[in-house]
Amino acid sequence: MAGTIRAAALIGACTIAADQASKAAVQLLPATGILHPLVNPEFTLGVASASRPVMLILMGLGIAAAAVTGLRASARGVVPAAAVGLLVAGAASNLLDRVLLDAVRDFLVIGTIVANLADLAVLAGLIGCAWSLLNRRRRAQLGGQSRRTTNPASAN
Repeated sequence: MAGTIRAAALIGACTIAADQASKAAVQLLPATGILHPLVNPEFTLGVASASRPVMLILMGLGIAAAAVTGLRASARGVVPAAAVGLLVAGAASNLLDRVLLDAVRDFLVIGTIVANLADLAVLAGLIGCAWSLLNRRRRAQLGGQSRRTTNPASAN
């Protein structure tokens, strides 16, 4: 488990550093088609909002639950530590924005959505976990089929 925690922490620290640096750097650039700095005081793409204390508590609890669950799953080999690190760090970096600035700094225009590197890290972490879980399930199903077809008792 210690190796899993170290790997996730290293990826997480790099993710938070890159996200926070990109948010600071983009403030120095003029707004363009793909880079448009703004602040988002609401939850998830602006579809929900709550008071600041409620948001901070909910985000903190969600991050803690994701970290504990993800690290345990990673230690068992169920999901990669990198995916857990990206997921937790992306969420933590946005929480850091909320704590320090009362809002999340977004700047990447992707269609009708404006996001940041932390959002992309969360998405990459979720995809990594989902991919790993789907492949694990598929391997288990294929393993069960191959055992049935090679088992002489199943020929009866």
